[in-house]
Amino acid sequence: AEIIRGDLTQPETLKNIAQGVDVVFHLATRVVDWGSPKLFRSIMVDGTQHLLEESKNNASRFIYFSSIAALGLNRDTVGLDEDAKREKTGIPYCDTKIDAENLVADFCRNNNMSYTIIRPANVIGPGSAWVRDVLDTFFRGPFPLVGGGKAPGAFVYVKNLIDGTILAAESEKAAGKTYHFRDDYYITWKEYIETLGSWLGQKPFGSIPFKPAYVLGSFLEKVLTPLGIRPPLTRLAAGITGKNNDVDVSRAKEDLKWQTRIPLNQAMDEIKEWVMANYTPPGVGRFKDFHNRTVFITGGSSGIGLEIARLVVARGAHTALFARDIDKLQKAYEDILSSRRNPFQKIIIIPVDITDADAVNLKTEEALIQIGKPDILINSAGINRADYFENLSYKDFDDVFKTNVYGTRNMTAALLPAMKEKGGHIVNISSAAGLMGMFGYTAYGSSKFALVGFSECLRSEMKQHNIHVSVVCPPEVKTPMIIEEAKTIPPEALAVKKLAGVLKPESVAKAVIKGIMKKKFLVIPGIKCKLLYVSQKLSPGWISRFISDFVVKSKQKKR
Repeated sequence: AEIIRGDLTQPETLKNIAQGVDVVFHLATRVVDWGSPKLFRSIMVDGTQHLLEESKNNASRFIYFSSIAALGLNRDTVGLDEDAKREKTGIPYCDTKIDAENLVADFCRNNNMSYTIIRPANVIGPGSAWVRDVLDTFFRGPFPLVGGGKAPGAFVYVKNLIDGTILAAESEKAAGKTYHFRDDYYITWKEYIETLGSWLGQKPFGSIPFKPAYVLGSFLEKVLTPLGIRPPLTRLAAGITGKNNDVDVSRAKEDLKWQTRIPLNQAMDEIKEWVMANYTPPGVGRFKDFHNRTVFITGGSSGIGLEIARLVVARGAHTALFARDIDKLQKAYEDILSSRRNPFQKIIIIPVDITDADAVNLKTEEALIQIGKPDILINSAGINRADYFENLSYKDFDDVFKTNVYGTRNMTAALLPAMKEKGGHIVNISSAAGLMGMFGYTAYGSSKFALVGFSECLRSEMKQHNIHVSVVCPPEVKTPMIIEEAKTIPPEALAVKKLAGVLKPESVAKAVIKGIMKKKFLVIPGIKCKLLYVSQKLSPGWISRFISDFVVKSKQKKR
């Protein structure tokens, strides 16, 4: 096997490409439903001409892959055979397929070359356009069906298509002929689209009749294509999904003895396996879904980190959990394992002390080998020391800053080189105590203020690398940290904390996911906390300070 790189639109790159070649299978084309006629022609007609010129003195058979689109997809093509009249519709893909077919037939006759034209129906299979593009459309916005999705899918599974292609290439009877290939799959577009969507929790939204869809597609193409913007609906998409394209395939069955080898249920199973193991929704930075994305989470053995892990795993993410305690990590692993969307998801646990920069470098390298480069890093690990300032030692401050600030710095620094290669998102979990001063939190609050500042600076630096940054500032959250904090927290601090409310970890985790998907920098979960922050910014600061001082004074009077 030999791989040769070349560009069909640049004939100088094709020199001697067919030397020693007996059969040419010409599949290269522009497999999209939009673009300028000039662009389609340069690839599909001119490119074919260039390849034919290079093949004429070597190859004994030229197999050209056209499409049933050559029949014209502004009408029902049900029952049409290979000799049916082809109609130009103004759709660049369809019209250039007609021109390319004519070119192949004329060129080969004039140069004594044997040729066969293959016209597949809608090709489905792992990674095909009619899998990837359908799923991508779900995540780009509302996905309406055309004509209620009642039209038959007119599909051919890729393995069945190749069976027919090889039969045609080896058959003398196929010389100079055109063949349709379509499987006898009894499935409508509605059934097919709903099945694909169900694997990722998506559903089509509404329906547009064929004629309005076709007219709207034409309008959107005229407006958006010159701007280089992909139209959300095109004439080709409307014609494929809104019309009955069950073309006649009797010639392939009679001449080549071709038949469907892979049944529909097996074909869909193989497609599903690819979707679950390999498909990733569109978008870098702004994530529409977490399917097959890779997420690294510190503090992932409990609290907010564990709840975030549970959510992203349920949405299809490969996940690496980092924490100090291996026993807690193992328990967390067993806890979230059942949340997986599919068995292909990787979940790993990495015990590490994030305050140790050398250990972090070593362990993150291990994680990169096991699970790959992260799309998202969530720095959730943190500790608290809540007490009157005079009761807090230097070590208390040192421990808090080492974990909350330097730990975040260590993980970010270790993973940044890998993230810069692909872009992504960094999330730092701060606190409401990082937005406004709070009684009893001189150590914890100052570390969380530092995290907000760190995130602000990091956000500015990371834009050039297509890495988005979020900082999350929740009020009190019901985590194991509260139990430890209760041993030393002053009563005044308890009273002040109630102003911002108390949230469950899962509420904060949902806010984090929403913040990532919307590319929000500052995420403040909880209505009460948001209101306090707004008053802090508008006053500026004196309202929240006045309220805090009043609560503290009242508590001290009661004591």
